[in-house]
Amino acid sequence: FNGELDIGGKHKITDGEHRFPALSAEDIIVHSSNVGISLISWRLSGKEFHDGLVKFGLSKPSGIDLSRDFPGSIRSIPQLNQKIYRANSSYGYGLMASFIQLVKAYTAFDNDGIIPTPHMIDFLEDSEGKKYKLANQNQKTKVISSKTALQMKNILIKTVENGTGAQAKTAGIIVGGKTGTAKMISSGQYTQNSFRTSFIGFANDEYGHKYTIGVLVINPNRPFPYYYASATAVPTTKKIIDMLIILNYLKPNKSAITLKQADQNTTLTEVDN
Repeated sequence: FNGELDIGGKHKITDGEHRFPALSAEDIIVHSSNVGISLISWRLSGKEFHDGLVKFGLSKPSGIDLSRDFPGSIRSIPQLNQKIYRANSSYGYGLMASFIQLVKAYTAFDNDGIIPTPHMIDFLEDSEGKKYKLANQNQKTKVISSKTALQMKNILIKTVENGTGAQAKTAGIIVGGKTGTAKMISSGQYTQNSFRTSFIGFANDEYGHKYTIGVLVINPNRPFPYYYASATAVPTTKKIIDMLIILNYLKPNKSAITLKQADQNTTLTEVDN
């Protein structure tokens, strides 16, 4: 389809400046193809698509211990039976979700298919020092199989290694994630020059430390094409990972760092010659 898909009438889906004559299912995610993910969504029925979103926690409160935990909304099954709604929902338009809902959903890919309930605090304590645990503190839900979670995890790692999340790469740390760039809404209409960009993923070391990280940038004041998530949210994620390393929450694999330095030295030597 070469980055463009006609879905009838005046409706057309495009991949912007990133256009490919063909992509595998894996590379559709790696290279953030709206056309490709739309074609995948068409392989599902409206009910299958709807139930999958609900299973991952969309259209339901996240359970976080904050006063404003909105459920958001997704299109109805009859609407999702129509190709146009299934397509635009597949790349994030036509639905409403809080950022914590999205971060919560992504935890499944780095957690064996299990989604935990997010919390801001561990416990409440009264003036006498008595501690009270919150209800449903350790609630977890298995949403996909371990095999599927591992497949998705590897795709998200590839997205950082070779795709739109490349600027989050960190020597000695396993990093994966997915970019998102969407137009903002004003007076019920999508704007042409205001965007929200995001990157959601994970950073792990080989010592069992694992973190799900989400970065949201609202209306980055940068010219085309530098407002995309790859140039805004992803570099911010890299800074967060670097800070986790500085604070010893993540410990890089020293052999990987040494190997990268060796590669850089070799490249410099070749250039000098």
